Amino acid sequence: MYKAFRDTGINRNFRAYLVFLLFDILLLLPLLQGRALYWGDILLYFEPMHHFEREMLLQGQIPLWNPYLLGGQPFVGNPQMWVFFPTTPLLAYVPAWLYLNIVCFVSILLCGIFFYHFLFRWTRSGWASLMGGMTYMGSACIIARLQFPPMVLSAPFCPLLLLLIDKQLDAPHIKSCVKIALTVGLLVLAAHPQMAYFILGIGTVYTLLRLWDFASLQEPEKIVKWWIRSLFPLVLALLWGIALSAVQVLPVLQLTRESPRVEMDVKEANRFYLEPKHLLTLILPHYWGHPATSDYRERGNAWEPALFIGWLPILFIGVAVKSFRKRRVVAFWFVVAAVSMWLAFGMHGGLFWLAFYYLPGLSRFHDPARFLYLTTVAFAFLTGIGAKAFVEKSGFIKGAVLVCGVALPLIAYSPEWNPTIPYQQLDYVPQIAQTHLNRGGRLYIPHYVNLWRRYVNYNDYGRNDRRTMQAFMNTLIPNIGMRYGTEMVYGYEPVPVAAPLILEGLITLELDRGEPIATRLMSLLNGTTLIQVTEEDVFNARLKHLTTQGGMKAYHNRDSLGEAWLVRSVRRVEGRRRILATLTDPAFNPALEAVVTLGDDSKPVAELEALEGSAVTNSPTNTVKSEQRKTDRLVFTVDSGDKPSFLVVSLAAYPGWKADCDGTPLRLYRTDEAIFGMAIPVGRHTVTLTYQPAAFRIGLFISLLALGGILGCVGYLWFSREQNKPKILKADLERHNEE
Repeated sequence: MYKAFRDTGINRNFRAYLVFLLFDILLLLPLLQGRALYWGDILLYFEPMHHFEREMLLQGQIPLWNPYLLGGQPFVGNPQMWVFFPTTPLLAYVPAWLYLNIVCFVSILLCGIFFYHFLFRWTRSGWASLMGGMTYMGSACIIARLQFPPMVLSAPFCPLLLLLIDKQLDAPHIKSCVKIALTVGLLVLAAHPQMAYFILGIGTVYTLLRLWDFASLQEPEKIVKWWIRSLFPLVLALLWGIALSAVQVLPVLQLTRESPRVEMDVKEANRFYLEPKHLLTLILPHYWGHPATSDYRERGNAWEPALFIGWLPILFIGVAVKSFRKRRVVAFWFVVAAVSMWLAFGMHGGLFWLAFYYLPGLSRFHDPARFLYLTTVAFAFLTGIGAKAFVEKSGFIKGAVLVCGVALPLIAYSPEWNPTIPYQQLDYVPQIAQTHLNRGGRLYIPHYVNLWRRYVNYNDYGRNDRRTMQAFMNTLIPNIGMRYGTEMVYGYEPVPVAAPLILEGLITLELDRGEPIATRLMSLLNGTTLIQVTEEDVFNARLKHLTTQGGMKAYHNRDSLGEAWLVRSVRRVEGRRRILATLTDPAFNPALEAVVTLGDDSKPVAELEALEGSAVTNSPTNTVKSEQRKTDRLVFTVDSGDKPSFLVVSLAAYPGWKADCDGTPLRLYRTDEAIFGMAIPVGRHTVTLTYQPAAFRIGLFISLLALGGILGCVGYLWFSREQNKPKILKADLERHNEE
């Protein structure tokens, strides 16, 4: 029995898993000691977002809408939130910081395990596969991305997808197709479209390479049919996986249509890129300094062009290219490494410019340096191939020494990338946040970018002591206020809704100019409190100084209108430039008049005719009362009096919101460029707004249908296996036991 256990490879895999687990612990040791990631995007984005998601899960709700940023933004559809990934239920049981630690730890571990199995099919060497897997999971390209968890969450699916493609091509079976579909679905649900783009792209090219190898063995007259027969299951699995993730994909596509992100040009995309001198960090990782030692002296940041994989892997890569250059798969990964590195040079390399305009989908992504992820995948594969020449027919001691030689430089280098703090420091609540919450409405910091640069310096991580962290959190820069239930006029989203973002920029511009209209524009997004650093002054008579705390000054907006208000007059204006010109007209008063946009609908609307063109008069006061306020549902009691009126709601205009008046559907109009409005008949009414996005409902239906297909196939395969098991008679079993 022991021999059978040993021959199956279970023992070899188990030892490899233990090594990967130990390596993972050493790489991420601070995360296992009660410390929380905080620097950069973690505290400013991912931790607050998951903090909000946790609150929604504890209330038994799917977080469809995020009310905290820019007048409200979709949460499901945010391309960086993995709401439907299998790990999400864990968030209901642990705080956000610990959830991120767990997700990152497990993902790094899976990176090594999956790459180990992928390499083993090519090397048939446990030692070589172990070193290739460790190179991948401990590389700077992966470890430095802990500040961006969805990238780490996506990384394990690259070697897994390549492994499953190999299995399907070597021995076609429906089981492999189901696994590929599930892998593709999980990759997309991991919520980093750029990583999914890279991984699916390299998976497609890899598949074509493997099929090209097989094609040479086929009869010429049957080659076309063979290609179709071989590709069809893989294409079906790909589409199946995308259908499985439709609950994420369709809302993301909807948000992309409403965002200025689609208008990005090649210069905007060329934000962080590799420079030839950065290649020195392959050998000397600290040659250009490091933020951890406060001496990084290059443009951009240190982690985007990071490519360190240790020193032994570089030797192994050289051996692989030299000794196995005639093997097509080695040549393929060498070309992948070279081309992806060329693309990483961005506009300076030239190839990225061509790819941006001619490679479908690439124009949606910035930071060409991220192509180094594919370079790292190629390096890890070549490391395993080259390492085989050193460990083949070698003993345990030599193999263990080589493994340590791969692991130790990565272990020594990894802690620098991700500064941490004791998790208790995250419980700090700035006093100025409480001052704002007592007044309601939304908070506004017009120049938060200046504060961002003060505390988020790409060249220097800065001090992570308690006092510095509290000063940082006192600023309430995006999106820290979400942790304290603070809604914000401003905010950071990678793919924001365009209209409120434009309006927020207009408010900042008018404040800088000292225009009195600024506070009125601020009221459109329910901005009640403005915060500035003490060194800056605000010149506006409609802003009342409230308090100065923690180096920040708070002002109250005297023109605030609340969450919703009534007006008697509307003005139809089409075209964004005309609308913005109307809003900045000193004669425009949003408390008395609303600017309505009908878009392509040129037909007259009867319910607006009584309001459009009517004289601007005093609107009814104290006639809108909030009865219920949830993230995806708002209920107001509205008294229009003896004349029809128009209800304006300070809620970012976005497809999916529905309104009704006493149960009768109301038409929602884009109002004042960025928010919603609706016509209210005479009298007292109950108005309800509900967020019911069609993209989410349709996507959920498709995903459940695809999941049902996967479960059906799994059930069929299990049933077939049970049916095909050899039948053992009871008498035979008793005789076998006696023997």
